[in-house]
Parts: sequence; structure tokens; C-alpha cells
Amino acid sequence: MLLAMTLKQMTDRSPVGVEFQVQGGKSPESRHGRARPAREEGRGAPPRGFSIVEVLAAIALAGVLLGLSLPSFSGFLNSYRVEAAARVVWSDIQCAKMSAIKANQSVSVALTGPSAYSYSYTDGLSVNRTFSRDLSGNYPGVTVSFNGPTTLTFNSMGMKQPPTPGTSTTVTVSGSAKSVSFSVSWTGAVGSL
Repeated sequence: MLLAMTLKQMTDRSPVGVEFQVQGGKSPESRHGRARPAREEGRGAPPRGFSIVEVLAAIALAGVLLGLSLPSFSGFLNSYRVEAAARVVWSDIQCAKMSAIKANQSVSVALTGPSAYSYSYTDGLSVNRTFSRDLSGNYPGVTVSFNGPTTLTFNSMGMKQPPTPGTSTTVTVSGSAKSVSFSVSWTGAVGSL
């Protein structure tokens, strides 16, 4: 008994990529004993994948976009480097102030080069402690400066020496793309970045 199959039923039961059609109640094997494909894959079907021209065009477009974004990325990197160095300097000045209070003596932060500074003090065990940092290794092209003397001194109470009311020292960290400044007031308060 031969059953007429719908196209959906034939597609569900046929091998991948080949569909068979039943004509006039005959079996899928037609006149010559072979199955006749109703539609071969690729004929009339949309192409799959990308051509080599499309892939090369996408690579070229990505290259152009990358080339256009590099100068912007370089500026961002330089700006980030200055901001990071400013945070390090700010933190070191806070540590010098706290060291002065802890050791109950004056501590001076002295600039020793365009991107280097140091401070020293004697701790409670009469051991001389010296701290120095050169920013040029981790932050190339970054400089540190004070407005005025190249030394910033904190007394044993954490106040800036000499304690002249209304005055402050501005610490500036500069690079090629940006400069960041913060101030140290006469009371010893280190301003925010």
C-alpha cells in the first residue's frame, strides 16, 4: 500500500541535504532504479559562510579602526600614568606627615631630582629611617615639583613648617598630557586629588 507523503513528511525522513519526491503514487525509486532528488543543497539555497573578499574587507576595516584609535589610546595612557603617579606622591606625603607625628619629630620631604624625592626620620628605637622614591622607573616622563622651596617639612604635630597661617604648598605632578596638583595647607592638611 502506497501512501502519498506531504513535503514536510518527506523532508523529515530524507537524508540531510536531499529531499525526495513521490510522483503519481510511485516509490522514490523512479524509472532507472535511483532516487531522484527534488532539490540539491546549494541549488536555490542561500550560500553559507563568508567569501574570502568579505573576510579581507572585514580585516582591512578593523585595521583602519585600530589605526585611528591608537593616538587616542596613547593620550589616555599618558594621562593615566600622571594620575597614578600623583596618587603615589600624595600617599607618600601623607606617610611623611604621619611619620612625623608617630616619631614626635620633624620630617622633611625633599625633592632630589625631577621625578625623585625622599624623607628620613629617627623612629622610637633611635633607628634612622629613610624613604626615597624615583618615579621615573614606573612612571616615565612624569615630574614632581613644589611651588617654592624644594623641601616640605612637617613638625611633630603634623603641621607644615614654618606654620605661617594662610599659606600652603602646591605639589604638582606633570607629564606630557596632563598635570595634577594638590595643596598642603599650613595646618598640614593634604588636599584631595
